[in-house]
Amino acid sequence: MTQEVPLEAGPHLPINPALYRACEVVGQAMELWGFKRVHGMVWMYIYLQPEAQSAHDVKEGLGISTGLTSMTLADLLRWGVVLRNSQPGDRRDYYTSEPNIWRPIMKVLREREYYQMGVTLSALREIQESLNEIPGGTERFAANRLGDLIQLGELAQRLFGQFLELGIFDMRDLRKLSLGAGLGQTILAIKRLLTGESAPDREK
Repeated sequence: MTQEVPLEAGPHLPINPALYRACEVVGQAMELWGFKRVHGMVWMYIYLQPEAQSAHDVKEGLGISTGLTSMTLADLLRWGVVLRNSQPGDRRDYYTSEPNIWRPIMKVLREREYYQMGVTLSALREIQESLNEIPGGTERFAANRLGDLIQLGELAQRLFGQFLELGIFDMRDLRKLSLGAGLGQTILAIKRLLTGESAPDREK
């Protein structure tokens, strides 16, 4: 008979170490995406809880300061990955995770990543145009190389745009998809899910 993993003995980590490790892993991933590690940790902590959490719950659960907890929750609220609500007879605010995490992910991708791709490509086009006005061999070579990068970037931007056009769906619906069928079939399955179109019957 397997034993339950014991809780951390100290007062700063009252949660199961495995849950804390999950928060750390997501925090590290979010850090690579340009966010702070604590953003991912706080979101994951709330996401894994069956009930709404107060700021004090988050502070104690992760062992972080009151100020850091407050600032992080404010950021997560602004991005829409956590929701704030109140409970009758309780002056404290409580936080839950956005039930459809796909929504804020798409918001960040569209408003930050896709936008930045456009800004970068626009700047590179201007630089290429200025280099093309110079007859020197080095400048012309550099302009041609920039042209290759711009073409690649435009292709990536179009593909990214098509991905964003898939829209929003409930993450729980992913269970209905067969994601091992190849990229093309997976995209078609997601489109059917978004439009409510039924999949065609397979020939027997």
